[in-house]
Amino acid sequence: MLLRKKVLEDFIKKYNLPNSVPGTVWNLSNEGIDVSTKTSDANMLIQVHCNENPFNTVGEIGIAEPAKLRQILSVMGENVDVTLNGKYNLTISNEKGDVTGFFVLSTPEAIGKVPSMKKEPPAPLFTLDMASEQMQNVIKSIKSFDSETITFMKDDKTGKDTIVLGYSTNNTNRLVIELGELTTQSYNPVSFLSDKIINILSANTDSSISLLFNTNLLQLICDATDFKSTYRIQMYGK
Repeated sequence: MLLRKKVLEDFIKKYNLPNSVPGTVWNLSNEGIDVSTKTSDANMLIQVHCNENPFNTVGEIGIAEPAKLRQILSVMGENVDVTLNGKYNLTISNEKGDVTGFFVLSTPEAIGKVPSMKKEPPAPLFTLDMASEQMQNVIKSIKSFDSETITFMKDDKTGKDTIVLGYSTNNTNRLVIELGELTTQSYNPVSFLSDKIINILSANTDSSISLLFNTNLLQLICDATDFKSTYRIQMYGK
């Protein structure tokens, strides 16, 4: 079945973030492809849905080396013919049929499954639209300011919610970005690893992104034409 190569490339890119577990199980259904995985430090759960399933079957296949699959796709043209040969082999050809790649699948049992996000997280204290001008400035700051963490905290004097880069209980260099008074609820400073947020944003440039914050969890929901991706990041140090 012919498929736009970019669909598979983007699908892999959205879940195979740096430092994520490389081996994953693809769940094939009539609605598309789903994958659930987590980073190697177990600090972030990832769930990605693709609207297209080019395999003409339902079930599970194991992808142990997504980087190798992307390498095979990279030498193909804009459209590829994808064929599932039994349980253990994937054949990928260009549209002309004169270049063919063979990718060896793994058994789902050998890779192991990561539970899907069935349980909804606690209701967020506030939600941010990452496309807003305010959040675009935050993104630029995260990428340019050398900070291991991004910290959400309420300014006790003004009552405004802020994002702080370089936060510490000690006197440090830092950037403080005011978000406004988004919640009346008080909370202690909560930090998350900034590289995880940068990796998510980089993998989802085609998406509208919402950031949901509560006192120990950050959830980013990314909606695109062909995909829906959800990322849950635990607070740093939890």
